Amino acid sequence: MTSESPLSDSSVVTAITRRVDSYMELVDEARQDKTLRAKEADLLDRFERYTADILDRYSPPSRRGRESLVFAHIYQAWDPSLPGDDRRRALIKALMAADVESRGPLRLTRAQNKRLAAIFEKIGKECRSEKLFLHAELAFDHAAGIYLQLGDNIGRDRCLYARSRERQRASKPGWEKTRLSFAWILCGYGYKPQWLLFWVIAQLAVFTVFVAIARSGPLWQNMYLCLVNYLDPHDADNLPDAIKILLVIESYFSLVSISVFFALLVHKWFRI
Repeated sequence: MTSESPLSDSSVVTAITRRVDSYMELVDEARQDKTLRAKEADLLDRFERYTADILDRYSPPSRRGRESLVFAHIYQAWDPSLPGDDRRRALIKALMAADVESRGPLRLTRAQNKRLAAIFEKIGKECRSEKLFLHAELAFDHAAGIYLQLGDNIGRDRCLYARSRERQRASKPGWEKTRLSFAWILCGYGYKPQWLLFWVIAQLAVFTVFVAIARSGPLWQNMYLCLVNYLDPHDADNLPDAIKILLVIESYFSLVSISVFFALLVHKWFRI
């Protein structure tokens, strides 16, 4: 097969297999050297070049089954009971095949796209299990793109959240990883705004304790003071200076937390 010869459905399977065999030699070498995390981005660049080369020469038949996927047998070949090397090879082969099928010249039906999105999700989860975090990010990104075409916002949000999670895992220690970790802890990268409510409760508990330490009186009165000030900051001229400072700090925390919560919630509900 020359580099210029077109690839049909049958010959593209051979092309994928050959490229995956070559690719997995590099992956296995990186795993043995314990440099997979550092080299995964470069490996993924090579993966993209292999996929692009196949797509440039892929010439599928003009007609195809409306419900089935061309490389269904490749997707089904992955088995968690396989030995480690064979399992990873089957997984990467499925990822390359799905990438080719999703970006190929023929348009897929809605049913085919739905199946392919589910396959990308499964591949992403398995890549995560194999600690191939950037490969998992790629798979989840493709799944999110397909769900967007299908108008499935729940599926898209699920995959975008998973994509961000894998990006965080793959990031080296530094500002980017810290930023992603902070965004995940606070609100699940914006895809889980309800998490902010737990932080609101934690803030109320912390400020109630501080106010109780700085101000004598029944605990329920301190709780009431903090709750009212959190929802509606008010004048505290009659209170000691230490309490005033605590309530001002609490007001700023409440302003940021409540504003971000409603912004994310509105975005999630109305897709602004």
